[in-house]
Amino acid sequence: MIYFDNAATYRNDNEDVLLVYTDANKKYFANANSSHRLGYLVNQEVNKARLSILKDLKLDDSYEVIFNSGATEGINHALKGYALRNRTRGNEIIAFKNEHPAVNETLLNLSKLGFKIIYIDPDKNGEFNYAQLKSAINSQTIMVVAMSVNNEIGSTNNLNKIYEITKGYPKCVFFSDVTQSIAKINLDYHILDMFTFSSHKFGGLIGSGALIKKKKILLAKLIDGGAQENNLRAGTVSAPLAISTSYALHKMVKNLDVNLKHVLKLKDCLIEGLKNNPEIIINSKHDFPYIVNFSLKSKKASVVIEALSNKEIYVSSLSACHAKSNVVSSNLLNIGLDKKLAENSVRVSFSEINTIDEVKTFLKELNNILGAIR
Repeated sequence: MIYFDNAATYRNDNEDVLLVYTDANKKYFANANSSHRLGYLVNQEVNKARLSILKDLKLDDSYEVIFNSGATEGINHALKGYALRNRTRGNEIIAFKNEHPAVNETLLNLSKLGFKIIYIDPDKNGEFNYAQLKSAINSQTIMVVAMSVNNEIGSTNNLNKIYEITKGYPKCVFFSDVTQSIAKINLDYHILDMFTFSSHKFGGLIGSGALIKKKKILLAKLIDGGAQENNLRAGTVSAPLAISTSYALHKMVKNLDVNLKHVLKLKDCLIEGLKNNPEIIINSKHDFPYIVNFSLKSKKASVVIEALSNKEIYVSSLSACHAKSNVVSSNLLNIGLDKKLAENSVRVSFSEINTIDEVKTFLKELNNILGAIR
């Protein structure tokens, strides 16, 4: 099997992550909010996980970690929570047009509640248009939303440039979805007021993640109930998921540079094999090596992906969150591709356990399939 769909769910040698989870499930099964000694011990372990995450991301105690089910929940909590709690400060939100569906759908709902959403276009490479942000931001802007790395084409936004623009507006917070980039490339997290991620994008377990924010930022509570997570997210925190998330993140951050160097070689090998094929247009024009997106000029991507799957080679088209909705990639349309090319895109996404031999096998089988399709 060759698995090249790591942007959907990351695959690595995570037996140790599972062991950490199962061990924590046996030891720390009590409710972290219970008043007895075992509950206190579980709470201590959860807080150790929070501190470990902040340390790995080089953040101090001015930030807090809110454990949740993943980035979609974190995005909803950050965007709705801040907008609803702070709507007296202004009603404008500026957002990158090429965001994940979780952001776009949340912003659509906020627009129905009276918030003005201003979208920033991507350039031809899929990168945030910083000049547009300078023109759009004003005293009524309460939030700027920009992902660090796009989940379909891997385009990378310069978060430092966005920060330099937003920092002159004290009522405005800067939020980023760092789901694809966390523990894969180096980021200055301290420039962000809020950010979120899913653990299964770096080898953690599905159904876990976190929203990290500056403590001084006030959010509306979206899930009513108890006072868990500093009274920001009701519901019993899963100590095993929190502990395994912390462990998986630490493991990836520790090996970030080694992994990045290896995956760069995979990307270079793939690009070299694709660039001279007259059937293929490479859409990823960037330095983020974990995602490579290309379009087929005359063949159907769905047919090619199915044929590869039959050979146990797994790639994707679109985001996994859109893959079954029969929509054309807005990300690709927004960078200037026509509908046919946008419909027939293929995404290859790596992890550190992929190999050069797998890339070569993929290229060989892809060429065979393209040659066989009429």
